[in-house]
Amino acid sequence: MSLAKVSGFDVIYARIEMPRIGAWGAAAVELDIGGESIPTGATSIEFDTTPALAFVGTIIPSTGEGSPVPGRGRVMIRAGVNGLLNSVEGKPYENVAPRLVIEDIIEDAGEELDSIADVDALPTQRLWVRPRGTGAQALSRFIDGYGLTWRFLPSGKVVVLADTWPTYSGSSSFDAAPNEMRRATYALDAPDLLPGMSLDSKNVSRVVHCVRRDGTFRTEVTFQ
Repeated sequence: MSLAKVSGFDVIYARIEMPRIGAWGAAAVELDIGGESIPTGATSIEFDTTPALAFVGTIIPSTGEGSPVPGRGRVMIRAGVNGLLNSVEGKPYENVAPRLVIEDIIEDAGEELDSIADVDALPTQRLWVRPRGTGAQALSRFIDGYGLTWRFLPSGKVVVLADTWPTYSGSSSFDAAPNEMRRATYALDAPDLLPGMSLDSKNVSRVVHCVRRDGTFRTEVTFQ
């Protein structure tokens, strides 16, 4: 039995890359599809772990490799609808609460907001013109001066916050480390370690959850 599934198909191999700022993505998820067609559209990477966890996203059409071997297929999955990469039009704002600007950007890009922290105390935005471009570009530009950051959660929703680095509460065991101080690999019970947490008294800036072809699961961590 596979550790994870996508659209009902067993996952043979996956690397879910989660940055502290931006959208998570899985560029080359290898599936056991038998004789069926490669799935498309909205999906989730569902882990049979304790606790169970699902990464909700969308299969993005790819011009790269299709089936690596007969009976298998390869897909790219991006957080949410399109990782906040849908285009938004330029829009002027005057005397508006920062929360409303943030909500507008996320909605206009076709994504769903989870929560916004630490913005209600910010002063009213007297004048700002949203640039035309991707939702990610507009959101990054707007919150840059406020000391806030944004990223996608496994739920496929966007969170905007000031990082407080809560301590990871799950079980973890050190597995391996390359020859550098800022990176390490851990064995976890579930893919619930997220960027913005702290692990072993160090702040986590990037996480890669890996389902390996031998059926094992490991998490690669980059510290600040």
